[in-house]
Amino acid sequence: MPLPALQTALSNSPEKATALAGLRAIDALREKRTLLEGRLRALPRDTNDMREYVASQRSESRRVEQELERRKPEYNDRDFATSKQRVREWQAKLDALEAAVERLDTSRVEWQTALESRMATLYRQISLLGTQR
Repeated sequence: MPLPALQTALSNSPEKATALAGLRAIDALREKRTLLEGRLRALPRDTNDMREYVASQRSESRRVEQELERRKPEYNDRDFATSKQRVREWQAKLDALEAAVERLDTSRVEWQTALESRMATLYRQISLLGTQR
């Protein structure tokens, strides 16, 4: 039954305010569930985009490292070591990002299952509210 029909049906009820507040809370939960489901559906595309980004950044870091090695004679020892350290830090950050993307991608099914389970439990509890008097 759509919300306006429920509002009309509740108009004569002494518990109208409480019932309408409950309906609004349920509607807000449905909106949040829809948002979460949309994010979970978009996750494979987002993780693929991040993998492509990491791959392009890895390629760029290798290019920078090769260029650094090629131009090594132009650097003093300290500047060369500093530059090499920055490239290694960049690569370490890419390793961490890649690991995070992999964890995110492998836990996607678990998140979908957890969302469905929690929403089913919540709806079950909501349906039982009217029977507990």
